[in-house]
Amino acid sequence: MRCFLGVVKLDIPARGSSVATLAATLLAALLAVLVVIACQPATPSPSAVAPSPSAAAAEAPPTDAEQQQMRVRRDFGLPADLAHVRAVAADPAALEYLSILMLPSEVAEMQARAANIDAVRAVIQAEANKAPDDFCGFFIDNANRGAVTSMWKANLVVHEAAIRSKVAPTARVAFRSCRFSEQELDRVCELLNADDKTWMADIPATWIGWGCGSSDNFVEMQISSAVPDAAARV
Repeated sequence: MRCFLGVVKLDIPARGSSVATLAATLLAALLAVLVVIACQPATPSPSAVAPSPSAAAAEAPPTDAEQQQMRVRRDFGLPADLAHVRAVAADPAALEYLSILMLPSEVAEMQARAANIDAVRAVIQAEANKAPDDFCGFFIDNANRGAVTSMWKANLVVHEAAIRSKVAPTARVAFRSCRFSEQELDRVCELLNADDKTWMADIPATWIGWGCGSSDNFVEMQISSAVPDAAARV
């Protein structure tokens, strides 16, 4: 509680003024000299207000478990910010699905993606079997709501038209051009698998592994070397 004391200052008549004047002045003093006590509730300064438990929790750094949830959500193309992860965790309707907590609407989205893959995968593979020299493979593009994305080295428009004519209008499919066919990438991987890799000692480098085919349409070799241009020497 804060209180304020105020005093109104009066001028007293000079000596020699009439009694009537003096009386009037004193009467006015009784009415005009006011001592005002005004009290009002004190409002604490913003810096003195302690944060609420919920606000403090929202500002806390992510835990290891929350970071894992965020990583998986990014991979699935779902909302992955910390505030959303914590909101889902606090929602009594949340369900554990695909190793993370999801809202019912998110579970439905992931199930729709799986159903879409089942519906179009066979159609894409059948088209690929007709033109293996054109086909570069397919992948699930979670950044595009799980669209089944097929890649074609040649005749992309022809293959797209053929596939779209055989799937539902609402099917999530996408198409992309590529440089190397799936057969070409597989052949490179077969050669890498059969190679004894002793030649890498001349770089020098150590073989770690490889990845055969990807959405980027290349074969990835993994090596360890202190030589700056080791990758170019391979």
